[in-house]
Amino acid sequence: MPYTPTDHLENRHARLVQSMLDASMHGIMLLEPVRNAAGHVIDFLLAATNAAITSHVGFAVDTSTHPLLSSVFPTYRDSGFFDTYVEALESGTLQRRELYYEDTRLQGWFDLGVAPQEEALVVTFVNITENKLIQQRTEEAAARLQTVMDVVQAGIFTFIPERDAAGAVTDFRFGMCNPRFAQYVGQEPRALLGDLGSKWFPSYQVNGLFERYRRTYETGETDLFEFHYDEDGLDVWLNIQCTRQPDGILVTFTDHTTVKKLQLQLQGMVEELKRSNANLEEFAYAASHDLQEPLRKIHFFSNRLKETYQEELGANGAGMLERMENATRRMRVLIDDLLAFSRVSARRAQTEEVDLNGVLQDVLSDLETRISEKAAVVRTASLPCIQGDKLQLRQLFQNLIGNALKYSRDEAAPEVEIRCGVQAARSIPEDWTGKESAQRYYVLEVSDNGLGFEQQHARRIFQLFQRLHGRSEYEGTGIGLAIVQKVVENHLGHIRAEGRPGEGASFYIYFPEETSTH
Repeated sequence: MPYTPTDHLENRHARLVQSMLDASMHGIMLLEPVRNAAGHVIDFLLAATNAAITSHVGFAVDTSTHPLLSSVFPTYRDSGFFDTYVEALESGTLQRRELYYEDTRLQGWFDLGVAPQEEALVVTFVNITENKLIQQRTEEAAARLQTVMDVVQAGIFTFIPERDAAGAVTDFRFGMCNPRFAQYVGQEPRALLGDLGSKWFPSYQVNGLFERYRRTYETGETDLFEFHYDEDGLDVWLNIQCTRQPDGILVTFTDHTTVKKLQLQLQGMVEELKRSNANLEEFAYAASHDLQEPLRKIHFFSNRLKETYQEELGANGAGMLERMENATRRMRVLIDDLLAFSRVSARRAQTEEVDLNGVLQDVLSDLETRISEKAAVVRTASLPCIQGDKLQLRQLFQNLIGNALKYSRDEAAPEVEIRCGVQAARSIPEDWTGKESAQRYYVLEVSDNGLGFEQQHARRIFQLFQRLHGRSEYEGTGIGLAIVQKVVENHLGHIRAEGRPGEGASFYIYFPEETSTH
């Protein structure tokens, strides 16, 4: 048959259609149904494809022989593709699906469009495997995040700004929230979504919270603060962090109400204890001061009795007066020590630079007679200058060295050694409140070779009126070391003792280096 202009036009149209198909980035197939004797569709012929199909399925498809679709995609009957094609063909309607396909050489997700054209189908598809995997990972991450939000003890919610006609932020709406937060209003999280914050927490707009949220949203500055929410039926202490998000703010918080109430209760008890101690100290000072006058009168009249009625009293009466005077002297010493302790307790250390070397030399000068009588040896090292109260520091050395001389052994002359070193706070084994207030401490050591003591009494000896030896053996009131401890505390330091029965004792005094000059 001769070639006609009509044949040329048809070929041109066919090439033009193929060019249009090849220009598409989607994979395109033209399918024709294959029916059995009963007229049921059992397969499809692959009549034509475009060039883009290779990039979507990963291999070239030869349509020159119009192969069966099942020979190119062996498992397409079992994965929903075949049923979609048949439904489009028989219903005459466009079908859209997202389907997963897998055989030995192709695995992936496809976005499928099937359009019936008389007794054929035009199938367009896109390989969306990468997007699907991203979606799956996103959904899995969201599920994990939701799980965390559901079980975490912190409250979490997002706020989306609500604006008035002028564009000013007047409130916030809940974007999302977790169960921990929703429980404060007795709801499930979904009940709050989209609602205004003021609906569930009316007072937040006037108690300062709204302003902090709005400032974070408008400035982008993260805000971390403690807040006491005691309106809207709540009485809770919260640590809140507010962070700017692209469409609003993210708020997280922890509820430390129980701890805060215990802390406030403890603070109240501490304040009450301080007032009680202050009253006790004032009472001790006043009582001790007021007792001085009666003691002076007792001493005066006992002397008058001894001088005026010495003959009438006789030996027995004179002995009774002597015992009364001894008791009066002990009482006076006790009162003097109580007054000294009260003054130290009532007055914090005066801040001035104090050269401990000078203070120590003054004390040794005061004790010169006792040192000489005991044939004692006192060895001292170079000491630092610290900020403190010179008078109180003098009392410290006076009591420590005085005790070393007093509690000496008969068979050995007293030896007292005073040394000083520096130690980092973290390496100090002692645990006391305030240790971490300084990084380094001066450590003064006062050691002797005296009677010593059992280590189990190392804390007891700093208590008022505590004595490890009888009054008949060693004079004293049991107040000296209590004064020493109070002086150390007034200088933000710490003192500890180590005893060695029959060998001596060592006292370690820690003063913060930061308030010192060397």
